[in-house]
Amino acid sequence: MYVSSSQLPIPSTNVPFTTFKRIKAPSTKVFSYINQFPPELHCYINDIIDVVPDGNCGFRALAALLGQEEHNWAQIRIDLAKELQEFHHEYVALYGSIERVNQLLDSLYTIPGMLVTPDKWMSLPDMGYLIATKFKLVFLVLSNCGCITFFPLRGHTSPMRNHKIIAVGLVNSCHFVQVHLKDGHPIPPIASKWHTHCHAHARHWELPYLKRIQQFKWQVERKQFKSRCRHYE
Repeated sequence: MYVSSSQLPIPSTNVPFTTFKRIKAPSTKVFSYINQFPPELHCYINDIIDVVPDGNCGFRALAALLGQEEHNWAQIRIDLAKELQEFHHEYVALYGSIERVNQLLDSLYTIPGMLVTPDKWMSLPDMGYLIATKFKLVFLVLSNCGCITFFPLRGHTSPMRNHKIIAVGLVNSCHFVQVHLKDGHPIPPIASKWHTHCHAHARHWELPYLKRIQQFKWQVERKQFKSRCRHYE
């Protein structure tokens, strides 16, 4: 069932783990994970890569998708905190209050080795705007609970050939993994606050993806709607 971005759960877990695994078919685990994404997207998923589930999993997945080592999660937190501080007033307008901005700032500050409590986990959709804007990329979140796309709030778009698209998957309602998609995959709906809070020159980010957003609506949302209708017949 498709739900809006505002209903996406806040993920991660605190189970200690010392290694990470690269997940490839026919691994039992990849099929377990792949079934936590809309069936219509399965043919577009090229690879799923797990990360350490220590409460930093969202930031670990993000670091790896940016071409870094996943243990650079602490620097990712620092980079996002700097973005939030530098453009504080813009994010107050986006999130609706100073209190929410301060909550997000506090959630980004951790000490390596400390227990990562739930208030320090990567929360969505709020952090999605930060991630796309700070790293100037298209950020996708995929889950059976809902799929969503984040574009940068600021900055002129570059030629599409230079665009970077990364995707994380929310599995077990509490853990993030890397999801590598095949070329030409559909693009989920755009985050609800992007159009009203992005700068005028950033609006061009969505233009190259309009057909693929429509493709997602047609292939995924339409089929899910039909499935729900059959359920009630």
